[in-house]
Parts: sequence; structure tokens; C-alpha cells
Amino acid sequence: MQSCSLSHLTKVFGSSDKAQFVQKLAYGIDDTPVKPSGKPKSIGIEDAFKEINNVAKAEEKIKVLATRLLGLMINQEEKRQPGIVKLTVRKIDLSTKKWKRESRQMPMFSLPSIDGSNFVDSSVLRLMPHLMELFGKIVAPGEVFHLTLLGVAFVNFSEQKSARCSISSFLQPVSKKVKLDESSSASVNENQSCRAQEILPPEVDAEVFGLLPPDVQMELRNEWKIQSSTAVSPQNKKKKSITDYFVKHK
Repeated sequence: MQSCSLSHLTKVFGSSDKAQFVQKLAYGIDDTPVKPSGKPKSIGIEDAFKEINNVAKAEEKIKVLATRLLGLMINQEEKRQPGIVKLTVRKIDLSTKKWKRESRQMPMFSLPSIDGSNFVDSSVLRLMPHLMELFGKIVAPGEVFHLTLLGVAFVNFSEQKSARCSISSFLQPVSKKVKLDESSSASVNENQSCRAQEILPPEVDAEVFGLLPPDVQMELRNEWKIQSSTAVSPQNKKKKSITDYFVKHK
């Protein structure tokens, strides 16, 4: 193909456009537009600037980025739930005068419904403490710093659960480190009640049990295990003899 003339290839393929296309492929050239397949695994936004050297300005910039990122989710109609929030920082090492890019991430709570009227405001309010926690892991308290870039991203998306106690509810990413407020704890308690139904005594309400603190749940489970094991313990069972099976009932 590479050694053939364009006129000869035109005769073979019937048109100059096909001849040029095939000849380019022979040289490893393909101008076909790349079409994305599947949904993105991460959504992020970054902003570069000249300098930020105090925590207040950094927090303000992070809040702006978080707001823009949530707006981007609305524009893309992204209704999946992100499982991880990621913060990226580029700063100068004042001792070596070299730039360094660092990232930190952590599991996050479930965001409210993207169709809600206060989706952005409520999400930003709950995101900021965790983003600033990540910032504190990159820039130590009291450290003199010089930042030239900040970025916020959502990673590890998962589909929203469609039904209560469905298999997808067990796959929802929930951080053990995040203290959930009342609005976000409802979904977690629902998952807990689903898992609890298989191990709770029949007289216990699974939904009420799911509202209890984890340490209290563990203590109750241990008590029930002890009680159940005692109730069916072979030592407490009276052994039957062969004559017991031939007793006539009056």
C-alpha cells in the first residue's frame, strides 16, 4: 500500500477519497474522530492561577471549584453517585524552588438527588469540610506555601439503587469516616436494615435496629448469638432412648 501510487489505488478502490484513506492507514494515520464509549469514570475540574498563599483564599477557590464541578454534573445529566472525592494541589517547594503536584482522596457520602432544587448548595455545604480535610493533608497547618493550581474531582461512580434492599444498595460507596447528617443517613440506615434482616431475631424491627449506633448493634448481636447458642446447646438437650419412640399416647 505504501509503495503504490495514489492514482493506482484510486483505480482499485474506485474513488480518490477511499484511496487516500487506505494509504494513510498504511502509514498508521487515521483521522477518524474518536467517539467516547461508555460513561466517564471520573469528572473533575482544575484552575491554575499565579499565587495563593493563605488558607482563606485556598478555601474560597476550592469552594468555587466544587460549585462548578456540581454544575458540570447537572449539565452532563450525571445521575450516578460518586464514591470518592479527590483534591489536587500544585505548590512550590520553597526549599528547592521546584513545583510539586500532589493529590489526596477519600470516600464520600451520597449526594442528594441531582433533580433537587438545592442540589448544588446543599452538596457544597457538605463537601467543604472534607475537601478542607484533604487540603490539610497536603498543606500542613502553619506551613508557608505557594499554590499555583487547585483541582476537585469525583471518582468511582456507581449507579443509583433502584429499589429498596436491591443488590445495588450493597454496592453504594459509603465512607466510614464521614459523619452523615440526617438527610444522608437515611440511605445508610436503609442499607443497614436490609443487611440486618438476615441476622436479627424475628421479633426485632430491622429499621429501628438500623438507627442504633454501630457499637450498640454489635453488642446486641453478640448477646443474641450467646442466647441462641445456649438455647440449642447439645448439653442442654435431653437425650432420647429408643423406647421414647414407642410410647403410646393416651
